[in-house]
Amino acid sequence: MIKMRKYKCPFCGEEIEDKEIHMRYMHPEIIEKEEMKMLSEMRRQQYFLMKKLKEKNPSLYIEFLEKLSEEDNIKIKIMCIKEFILINEMHKAEEIVFKILENGDKEAYMEILVLYKNMGKKEIAIDICKKAMEKFDKNMEEFNLFIEDIERIGD
Repeated sequence: MIKMRKYKCPFCGEEIEDKEIHMRYMHPEIIEKEEMKMLSEMRRQQYFLMKKLKEKNPSLYIEFLEKLSEEDNIKIKIMCIKEFILINEMHKAEEIVFKILENGDKEAYMEILVLYKNMGKKEIAIDICKKAMEKFDKNMEEFNLFIEDIERIGD
């Protein structure tokens, strides 16, 4: 019979045979903390790479964003919209938002409202905002505040 070697857990001092199983079930908060550190580092590296790509090869960056925006993930699409707005590719941002609006997501409506506001298209932004209020809730605070804000800017 093969005898398993016992290890001492550095966190609780318990004698264990399988580190991975012990950590997963006895210290999930430590595993989660380590995973969050890794995700944070991955985000930082991804941001750095995207920034370099944007600086060194803008046309490739635009192509990358176009491909990325085809992902079936609202958060990725919205990130692409924001990037297109930052590099003044308003029409590309607008195309993505219209695709998102087909699904009628509230967050997408807010993004297109910001897009039109930044483009200086006050009337279109207000019309879309009113459509969103009809679709979701006339008393939705975000939309009411947006209309107040955009009307204040126009004055």
